[in-house]
Amino acid sequence: MKNIVYVSCPESKQIHVLQIDNAGVLTLLQVVNTPGIGQPMTIHPAKTHLYLGVRPVCSVVSYRMIPRRSI
Repeated sequence: MKNIVYVSCPESKQIHVLQIDNAGVLTLLQVVNTPGIGQPMTIHPAKTHLYLGVRPVCSVVSYRMIPRRSI
């Protein structure tokens, strides 16, 4: 089974979206620029949105998650 991993990179102000396969191999799928230093992150229980806490403005940004077909 392939899983998706979301990694917040505060210094670059980006979220890296990766796919990990059964062998543990990571494949970069997407890089998303954020409006500030992003941490923490959480995913809606329905897996429809990713929420990112943004500093220094103390806000929350919501990203709609679109299901990907298997690569």
